[in-house]
Amino acid sequence: MTSVFSILFGVAAPLILGYAVPLQGHPWQQRIAKALNWNIIALMFSMGMLFGVDKDIHDNLMKIGLVGVLAFVILTVCNGLGLLLVTRHRSVQSFKNPERPVFASLRDRLWSALQEITVLVYLIAGFFIGQLEFLSIEDIHHLSWGVLIVLLVMIGLDLRVHGIHLGKAMLNKAGFIMAMVVFVSSLVAAVLIHFVSDLSLAESVAVTSGYGWYSLTGVLVTQKAGAYIGGLAFTLDICRELLVILSLPVLSRVHSAVGVGYCGATAVDVTLPFLKKAYGIEIVPLALSSGLILSVITPVLIMAVLG
Repeated sequence: MTSVFSILFGVAAPLILGYAVPLQGHPWQQRIAKALNWNIIALMFSMGMLFGVDKDIHDNLMKIGLVGVLAFVILTVCNGLGLLLVTRHRSVQSFKNPERPVFASLRDRLWSALQEITVLVYLIAGFFIGQLEFLSIEDIHHLSWGVLIVLLVMIGLDLRVHGIHLGKAMLNKAGFIMAMVVFVSSLVAAVLIHFVSDLSLAESVAVTSGYGWYSLTGVLVTQKAGAYIGGLAFTLDICRELLVILSLPVLSRVHSAVGVGYCGATAVDVTLPFLKKAYGIEIVPLALSSGLILSVITPVLIMAVLG
């Protein structure tokens, strides 16, 4: 019980600390957005360094690709089936598709996908720097952990400066249901992945619990379970985000809630503009609630299962 509370405190404290800072106004929104971008760059660089220092990763790159594709397909199918079922729930049915949804152009979506892929540049740069071994793996762990704490503080600042009420977002009924469906269906996927791969159940849960938040899970899972498992987690999450950006029009023709749910934790930030443009301001509370709840679950669950 003590360890659970310590995990919750470790995740919640920096988030609440950032949220407690009374910042307002568009200039602060821009400054925090830039700071978050730099923070993500630092995270990708530190994760690349962890990969570079870990010699086992060199022999497992092909394995990461093969197992990653298999796990991604299983996770996508499980999440999709769960989200199709939840559209029957009364509170979710109220979010009807608009008669003529306005989707971002293919050019805009391809450009956004390309911007997401650029994080690989920093990952690769960190990988080669890590191979120089001027820092020990313990030093890199401490560095990446510090960057993670800063990330959580910055997320708290970002929520505050955008006027998002944490309590209201967490208590949104439809958003809570959506988040729980993604959470449970991801656990089902983890069990299936465990049976068809060499991953332990704890490792399977860890790699399926990022919900698209690759900037956090890649580093966190690598720290706790090594570069191979961290590489799998990163692969699943960045593939999820890219798939959402490129296929949102297809996902959402079924029901707007399906698109929101599959956005996972990214519904709070990266994919929110696409959702808002497609469905209007009415979809924002559902997206923020579902995304925020999953964002809280991610680090807590990973730290709990990997110790």
